[in-house]
Amino acid sequence: MASTSTTVRGGCAGRALPVWRWLDIRALSQLLLSRLVRWPGAVLERVVYCTAVIDAASNPSGFADQDIYLKALATSGSVDTSSTAHMSRE
Repeated sequence: MASTSTTVRGGCAGRALPVWRWLDIRALSQLLLSRLVRWPGAVLERVVYCTAVIDAASNPSGFADQDIYLKALATSGSVDTSSTAHMSRE
C-alpha cells in the first residue's frame, strides 16, 4: 500500500469575487489520489498547506481575510498543518 502527503501552495478567494469559495483540500487530495491507477490502495497520510503571509501594513483587509482562512483550515480539519513564510521585497 502506497502512502503520500499533499502540499498545497496558495491563497484564498477574497472579497473581490462574487461569493466566497471554500476548497476542502483534504477531500480534493483524496479524490485525486483515488483516481491514480498507478497507486492502487494509496492512502493520504497528511495535508500541508503552505502560503506567504500577506503584509498587514500594506494590505490590512487581505491580511484579515488570510487569517480567517488559515484558522478555518485548522478548525475544519481540511489540513493537518499549515506553514507560513514572510516574503522579502529586496
